[in-house]
Amino acid sequence: MLLKVLLVMLFGAVGCGLRFLSLEMAAHFGGGTPEKIFWSTLGVNVVGCFLIGLLYGHWPAHSLDETTRWWRDCISIGLLGGYTTFSAFSAQTIDLLERGHFVLAAANMVLSLVLCLAATWSGLSLMRLT
Repeated sequence: MLLKVLLVMLFGAVGCGLRFLSLEMAAHFGGGTPEKIFWSTLGVNVVGCFLIGLLYGHWPAHSLDETTRWWRDCISIGLLGGYTTFSAFSAQTIDLLERGHFVLAAANMVLSLVLCLAATWSGLSLMRLT
């Protein structure tokens, strides 16, 4: 059990690093404007949701042996959990509201919900076709 916890943490650290790099790139190329940070966060969430849809479609819970479940947890909880940013989504939405960027805050809420659900469904559906 301890080994699994450590592996999930390791995968999570990689996911967090990838997330950090995406924000750093948005800051570097866009000057860290609320618009660049918004698009970076939205992109990470949509990609992460699509990838988790692919993962769950490829490895459905009901058909997993213990080793495969282990890897699915490391990737979904660790890597993708560290990579996607719904906690950051919440904090950034509040920050946008507090800064008076009401349209961006509303777009963040609506687009994140719609696109992330659609991306998860798309990934899952794609894997079910194969």
